Amino acid sequence: MANPDDVRELTRYMSETVAVYVGTELQGSMERMQLLDKVLHKLCDKYEGMQKESSSIVQFAAQMKQNEKLLAGQMRSIDDVDEELTELEDMVDQLQLYAERLHNKFASMA
Repeated sequence: MANPDDVRELTRYMSETVAVYVGTELQGSMERMQLLDKVLHKLCDKYEGMQKESSSIVQFAAQMKQNEKLLAGQMRSIDDVDEELTELEDMVDQLQLYAERLHNKFASMA
């Protein structure tokens, strides 16, 4: 049979070893939780930044839409002028062809 002092010593040693093991596991768990907390804070900061950026993009888009409405009349005027210029260019081309034909006709008569 085992000596009671040896049993007590072994029990004390086993208790200390288990306590050290549990303490180490708890410390590791605490470090993982702290790391997870840091990661979550970083993600939160990142998404807050993205939210601010998307909000400014929405504001910019609304401003662009408003500017588009304000400039719509001017754009129509530009389109009308462009169309008239195209028609004038066509007329000029026709006049040049007519002038060439007249020139050729007078040249052949002379």
